[in-house]
Amino acid sequence: MFKIHVDSDAGERTFVAPSDLSEGMVFSVGRDPGCEIVLARDHISSNHGEFVFHNDRLYFRDLRSTNGTILRRDGALVTLGEQQGWAMQLQHGDVVLLGTLKEAMPLRIEIDDAVVEALKIADRDTTILALTHLNTARALEGRLSQDPRWGTRLYRASKIMAASLNLREVCESSCAAIFDLLPIATNISVLLDRHPVSTAAPSGRSVDPNDFVPFLTLDREGNPAAGERPSRQVVAAINAQKAGVLVVDTADFNPSQSILRAQIRSIVAVPLAIGERIFGIIQVDNRSSQGAFIQDDLEALVVLAQQMALGIENARLFQRVSVAEARLKDENQFLKTKETSGFSHIIGESPLMKRVFELVDRVVDTAATVLITGETGTGKEVVARLIHDKSRRRDKLFVAQNCSALPENLLESELFGHKKGSFTGADVDKKGLFELAHNGTMFLDEIGETSAAMQAKLLRVLQEGEVRPVGAPYPKKVDVRVIAATNRELEQEVAEGRFREDLYYRLNVFPILLPPLRDRQEDIPLLADHYLKRFSREFNRPALSFSPETTALMQSYRWPGNIRELQNEIQRLVIHGVVGDFLLPEHLASRISRASGLLQKVNPVKGGLKDMLDEVERWILIESLREHEGNKTRAAVALQITREGLHKKLSRFGL
Repeated sequence: MFKIHVDSDAGERTFVAPSDLSEGMVFSVGRDPGCEIVLARDHISSNHGEFVFHNDRLYFRDLRSTNGTILRRDGALVTLGEQQGWAMQLQHGDVVLLGTLKEAMPLRIEIDDAVVEALKIADRDTTILALTHLNTARALEGRLSQDPRWGTRLYRASKIMAASLNLREVCESSCAAIFDLLPIATNISVLLDRHPVSTAAPSGRSVDPNDFVPFLTLDREGNPAAGERPSRQVVAAINAQKAGVLVVDTADFNPSQSILRAQIRSIVAVPLAIGERIFGIIQVDNRSSQGAFIQDDLEALVVLAQQMALGIENARLFQRVSVAEARLKDENQFLKTKETSGFSHIIGESPLMKRVFELVDRVVDTAATVLITGETGTGKEVVARLIHDKSRRRDKLFVAQNCSALPENLLESELFGHKKGSFTGADVDKKGLFELAHNGTMFLDEIGETSAAMQAKLLRVLQEGEVRPVGAPYPKKVDVRVIAATNRELEQEVAEGRFREDLYYRLNVFPILLPPLRDRQEDIPLLADHYLKRFSREFNRPALSFSPETTALMQSYRWPGNIRELQNEIQRLVIHGVVGDFLLPEHLASRISRASGLLQKVNPVKGGLKDMLDEVERWILIESLREHEGNKTRAAVALQITREGLHKKLSRFGL
């Protein structure tokens, strides 16, 4: 006999089933007056569900109701539907919630002792073999007495499993050995804990069944079966009781939808464990043969699983050591390549660069976020590294990442890291660059190229000081000084909706604008001499100098690629090699040497370099105004300067 207690606004009602329950007896539930249990609630369907007595067991079946059904058991909630199946076997104390969780009507189930015993799976159908109760020696002796060749196969299987330190190879060779030892096996599924721990971890560590994720599924021909996983019922039983499970006939096991869909007839499954710590589960199915697994098969699988567990643990340990070694190598590489530069390593004596040095000096020992702006090639990363090297964080890592160099999903993994199994190819946990830069500096170049989703994640780092690796359930705290850089006008990007306003204000706490090389012409000879000496030394070339005409040409050129373009030009000159002691105008790239015709037209009076350049610039201004009939706006556009800049230059030359 069983009782159903209905908790409603009108008080508690109790429905008592007859004591002589018979096979196939059905008790319907719903709003319809014809139901055995009538519940007048709008959120309950007319024919919401039914209680069914079948094979000495009590079930509740949802009849695909509008608002659904939830089963609450020991505080856990299971929603009936496509995933879990539309029917669930009931136990004493279960609560069936009809409708959505917010407005559900609870039905409490009471089942008397006689029915409780009837609901249990009979011993002939299922065997639970506790690992602590297994006599390995007896199991081996019994198996060998039946089949002397079995020992040879077991030895061969153990040897294969121990031969590799690759996790997948260990599991594949283990599956091949199981197929050899269990002739009626047709399919094997291997689950592994997504959060592996070392063997030194406490043996009693509890593992959530949801932490087990499919690692490998194979049929006897070696074909993978994507999307399949062991039965949740089997996994829960193994994890809860730390035991192997034998299901002789799944028809007597209240099969779930996954078992029915796969047409599984018999199951043997065991945990993968070191001591009492379970870190995986292996399930072996029979889907085609009329035969069934027996207890000898279960004992044999337990013995083999012990060897498999050792092989998996060794492979995982080797994997963790390899990853740690690679990570340490990467961190050492960061430290080795980290320049200990100071102000002397940034070349510039122009007023604009002196202003940059002043700003850097003010911000180095603050926690303020710095936004460095300027055209491509102006040296934004060099200034960012300078800020780091002058700060109190100089002994920690300076980590740089170009945000435009990777697709969004890869950039997220690179910056924040990822957990093993979070996406295809994530075979191990990976620490992100923000974690590597903990207590140091993170330089985000081309920040203006990031997507809206990535901007939201970066905002969280700046606001909360925490990152969440891809696939991780919880964030991690990091202490990182962020320096960002862009060649875009972020204020305009914000106005046009391409960049988050809140992130912009978080980044723009202390802005530093790097001037283009054309606006600091007096620094060009200093930079050119610096790179000429550097590359001559690196490439083992004889020392050279620039002729005055060559220097004048380089100063008159606009250098759209800024310092990077100048650096590349000097490198090219040194590699090609020049006969003589001086680099002449004809040695320069054609785009630069074209300015030599301009010098011939102007024919400046020989004298100091600044005076000669001023005369050239004055001539260019006059010619531009003449070509545009005195229109200063059009002349400024042609010269690629602002109208205000043109006015300043005209005033300077008295024009």
